[in-house]
Amino acid sequence: MSCRKRKISDEEPVSSKTKRMRADKSDSTELTHNDYTVGWVCALPKEQTAATAMLDQRHADLPKPRNDNNTYTLGSIGNHYVVIACLPKGEIGIGSAATVAAQMAVTFPSIKFGLMVGIGGGIPPKVRLGDVVVSTPVGQFPGMVQWDFGKAKEGGSFERTGSLNPPPASLRTALTKLETDHEMNGSKIPEYLDTLKEKWPKLVPKYLKPNSLEDVLFKADYGHVSESTTTPDDDDGDDEEDSCRFCDRTKIVKRKPRDMRVHFGLIASGNQVIKDAAFRDRLNKDLGGHVLCVEMEAAGLMNNFPCLVIRGICDYADSHKNNNWQEHAAAVAAAFAKELLEYVQPSDVDGERTAKDILGQG
Repeated sequence: MSCRKRKISDEEPVSSKTKRMRADKSDSTELTHNDYTVGWVCALPKEQTAATAMLDQRHADLPKPRNDNNTYTLGSIGNHYVVIACLPKGEIGIGSAATVAAQMAVTFPSIKFGLMVGIGGGIPPKVRLGDVVVSTPVGQFPGMVQWDFGKAKEGGSFERTGSLNPPPASLRTALTKLETDHEMNGSKIPEYLDTLKEKWPKLVPKYLKPNSLEDVLFKADYGHVSESTTTPDDDDGDDEEDSCRFCDRTKIVKRKPRDMRVHFGLIASGNQVIKDAAFRDRLNKDLGGHVLCVEMEAAGLMNNFPCLVIRGICDYADSHKNNNWQEHAAAVAAAFAKELLEYVQPSDVDGERTAKDILGQG
């Protein structure tokens, strides 16, 4: 496949940083597949929307091979050229994520690392709705564990087999500096959400936290009370109830209000949606009490695709799970990804192998 050139779109203003970045190229108005070094993978359209809203600049599309079923959004964030791809509508899970990442790595052969950015279920009490969880190594775990992969043993126990690769060193070192800056100055996530408000006003009602959004955690032994108990599941979860209006509010766990936080630690990935507080807590206990978040796609990338996982928390993985926080959680996760890229210099990843080489393709 030839890396044909396309002009940068003029639909958005070019920042001074981007102008300097483009000036370094022999022809500053043309880009090829080889210029893109960051692969950003989303599972849901709402996650792709949040990702696209965080781009400093949107680029024109480039052609792709016939056997590549992905649809890409191209753009820049700071000094990085970014490729965004979303899983096909209606598809979720580890296998679909792996396929999207593999096709991306072939079409854009200079990608050095990936970001799996979107929403996930939080593990209380440490994590709350609207928080961000970032996969980082904890103890024996590399930051990500596939909780449903292994073998059953005598006595009903479950042995998890295999291991997932930790995020690339260049991302982990960037995270250490970012964490220090968060402690000293706070996160830039609110700043990026303000920018989203100015640039994309149509997204404000859903993607910025409305006053009506309430962070409610019910006791683990109290199940959801529904008007209808026969609602079928949907891939996007879009048929889930909007609220717990029939639930007993005396069963709510009392907590002091606090601002959004970013957590660094273990994410558990599997092919099943977790909507059971008892199962959630048992899984966390089995993994040493280190789990901060559960989700459904990232393990498909972590085996081979050099990747960091970033999740905005939209529910507590219990029977009260609903859609209310999903867009806002997607926005805070995308804003953190944008902030992280400020700490990753292109020279930091020059020595990294490409994702295509790691996947052993081409």
